[in-house]
Amino acid sequence: MTSVTDDAKKKAEELKEKANEHFKNKEFDKAIEMYTQAIEHNPNVAAYYGNRSFAYLKTECFGYALRDASKAIELDETYVKV
Repeated sequence: MTSVTDDAKKKAEELKEKANEHFKNKEFDKAIEMYTQAIEHNPNVAAYYGNRSFAYLKTECFGYALRDASKAIELDETYVKV
């Protein structure tokens, strides 16, 4: 696992929240951008990959969706997106 500062973790959570809002508004490309930025700040959170995977599904980018779903499971084998 990559070492992440508390500031980076906080920023990643803020970006995830923005991404979630874009997702709710069906702005999937913008959501993907925000989830990607969250991952850049903290690459250790399975939920960021899971959420981005779901956004990729909505844009029919199935290969990227599968890659992110696999990464989420790699980080946390008990992770389930419901």
